[in-house]
Amino acid sequence: MNQSNDEQKKASPKPLEDAIAELGRAAFEQPAICTGWVLVSEWFGGNDEYWIVTLHDDSTPPWRHSGMLDYAVNHVAQEMDDYLGVDDDDDDDEDDEDDD
Repeated sequence: MNQSNDEQKKASPKPLEDAIAELGRAAFEQPAICTGWVLVSEWFGGNDEYWIVTLHDDSTPPWRHSGMLDYAVNHVAQEMDDYLGVDDDDDDDEDDEDDD
């Protein structure tokens, strides 16, 4: 049975919210409540077709979704710099000026 995109989006939040709640229980020692979520996933459908699906909770305003995505992009970029051993010299330069 093939569902349309709209049907999939309507059916998705409950299982996703359950999975996010389970992640919270596993990730944090103290109880925590998820106050908003955004899911970005890449899919491969065969015949070299890839597509991106973005889902989010409907109770959070769009500006929070945008902020979460912006934070995620910057966090991943920092992790990549750390992995590659890239040193952020901008902060060190400011400290050197103060020492003069």
